[in-house]
Amino acid sequence: MGTANQNNLFEKSVAIEMFDIAAETIDIINQNADTIEAMVRGQMAVGKDGDGDLLNASLGPYYTPYTAELKEKYGSGSLGKETDRVTYFMSGYFYSSLFTKAKGNEFITDSRDEVTDKLLSWSPKALELNADNLDYFSKVILIPELQRRFNLKVHGIR
Repeated sequence: MGTANQNNLFEKSVAIEMFDIAAETIDIINQNADTIEAMVRGQMAVGKDGDGDLLNASLGPYYTPYTAELKEKYGSGSLGKETDRVTYFMSGYFYSSLFTKAKGNEFITDSRDEVTDKLLSWSPKALELNADNLDYFSKVILIPELQRRFNLKVHGIR
């Protein structure tokens, strides 16, 4: 009788050892990339970077008169025409081409838009999550999903 319990305990300890928290974290981040990208878009829409600083702060928090004129004339949707703060939104391609990829001990959000490097030279943390969004992602998505996966692997509980 004791042997069956010991075997079960041994099997659980092996399952615990085999649970690769780093690999699971990377997988969860990659599976939820759209959520991270939406958070980054939301930050930029209100004119903030990952530190909570104004976008473009090194050049000034407002568009130049020329850029403001272009945005009012050619900007797509209400955000494309917004000129009271820098949003990095004109046609929407920069926002729509965001992608997030986790690898190793980090994840990055980037954009396929050709202006990305220029925008990031003005606001290097524009595509990083702010502390509140990172905390939300960790508490509401990452940790609960890690717990669910751990319980499934170790205890067979869904």
